[in-house]
Amino acid sequence: MESVKGRPYDTPALSEDGVIGTAVDCIEFDAVYSHIFQYLLGRTLVVETMERAIELQKKYNQQLRIVTLTGEQFQPGGSLTGGATKKKRSSLLSRREEALRLESELASVEERTTQLEQQIKNEENRIERAQQERSVLDEQYQHTNLLYSASQTKIQNIENQLERKNRVLNEERERIVQIDIELGQTKHVLSQSESELAALHNSPEQQGDQSAIMERLSTLQKAQQEAYEAFTASRLLCERLEATLEERKLQQEQRKQSLETIVARLAPLMALLQSSQERLNVTIPDQIRVAKESLDAIRKEVEKLRVLRDEAYQSTSGAREEIESILSEQDRLNQRYKVVQNRLVEAEGKLTRYRMDCERSIEDLNKLGYSLEDAQHIHIEGSVNDWKMEQARLMAEIAELGSVNPNAVEEYEETKTRYDFLSNQLADLDIAKEQLQAVIAEMDKAMSTQLYDVLDVVGQRFQEVFSQLFGGGTAQIVLTDPDNILTGGIDFYIQPPGKKRQQLTLLSGGERALTVIALLFSFLDYRPAPFCVLDEVDAALDEANVERFSSYLNRVNKETQFIVVSHRKKRRWKLLKYYKV
Repeated sequence: MESVKGRPYDTPALSEDGVIGTAVDCIEFDAVYSHIFQYLLGRTLVVETMERAIELQKKYNQQLRIVTLTGEQFQPGGSLTGGATKKKRSSLLSRREEALRLESELASVEERTTQLEQQIKNEENRIERAQQERSVLDEQYQHTNLLYSASQTKIQNIENQLERKNRVLNEERERIVQIDIELGQTKHVLSQSESELAALHNSPEQQGDQSAIMERLSTLQKAQQEAYEAFTASRLLCERLEATLEERKLQQEQRKQSLETIVARLAPLMALLQSSQERLNVTIPDQIRVAKESLDAIRKEVEKLRVLRDEAYQSTSGAREEIESILSEQDRLNQRYKVVQNRLVEAEGKLTRYRMDCERSIEDLNKLGYSLEDAQHIHIEGSVNDWKMEQARLMAEIAELGSVNPNAVEEYEETKTRYDFLSNQLADLDIAKEQLQAVIAEMDKAMSTQLYDVLDVVGQRFQEVFSQLFGGGTAQIVLTDPDNILTGGIDFYIQPPGKKRQQLTLLSGGERALTVIALLFSFLDYRPAPFCVLDEVDAALDEANVERFSSYLNRVNKETQFIVVSHRKKRRWKLLKYYKV
């Protein structure tokens, strides 16, 4: 890789019209490998058209390497690489059968495509129905959840209200107990007061204080009345609270029954909700997934069928064109047949008219006083047989003409236009053929000239390398047909040191191998390469020839890097680097 060194290509052809540039300028690559791409593509010009490339090759004496945008390659020396494929033609019957088969396949593909598209619509409808069912189940699930949440909230409110009523009832009961205690105390005080009052009535000493006692008694009675009223009010309040409590208990029982009824109604709904949730989470996604997989498979099959349909259209296009041309030709022949038939009818009409004219002429002769026999004595040039032959000839020509075609002028104009078009096309093809033959002849001439030059240089260098490798002797490259170098062959006449001159095929294996090595080095001297791989070229050489071969490699490895693969021992090679495997 180190020995590959590309130099910029400087040639006046780069400034010519139609030259885009060098091939290395038209691609992108890593700058590390720029010297490799410069070596491989730096001397190749990219030209727009083949005609411009031919003109440049003529102008620069076939010394350029050119690539056109349509793929033609011009090598130095004038060789052209391109090519075309021959169109295979088949019989009309096979074309028709193939066209019918392809049309049948196309119809089946279109029918299958229609079926698959209908299946796709059915699957999409199924998916849509499943999604609608899922939406309905979602709405039912949400409604059931709302009912359940509302029932739970209602039960919680009833329980809270019941707890508050129980707490109020307990407080009122405690208050009644407290009032009972205070009422007992008041009764006790009242009884004591009454005892004291009776004692005062019975005691003469206290009669003077009767007024004070009466006041105290009235006070105590008033307190007793107030205590009794408070007790009565508390008793009434307690009774009302107990009634309210009973009513609340009754409402609680009713609400419990209603709650149990709601729970009983919610049980099947919860079961339905759970089954719907399971179906929503498991069954419907599986159905949707299966439907989508089926839909994807159907779509892939539809795409394949569409590709097959396009291929069938493409394959049938050629056959259809051929059949159309044949049908047009058949229509033209049918029209020609009709023309001939019309001409035949017209000739028969003319013949009838001629006969009628003859009969009228005989009648006219009779009117003039002549008979047919008298008319026959009239001298007419030629014999009756001649006239009959002439009549038969005319009748035959009339029969050949056929019936009169009223569209003959238009058909003639169309045929003439078609003929002129095809004549122009034929003339263009003849001109193109002459131009191509001229280009081929010029390329053959340029290739012959360059091949002569190459063989001259390679032959001289072959003699030198052969003498160095063999230590003497002669080697010669001889053309079998010098006048036709492109079609003739090449012979090699070799004379090793101390032997007679003979052809390459008559040498021993080692001599042939060393001769071929000398020829290889001759070509490398003419057109150096950056590196060269030699795989066991020394297999047929003896020890002395291996040493001479190794010494020669060391002399010529300045411009080319050689990689030698060998089973020889290291001491037999005088190389710069040695790798053992």
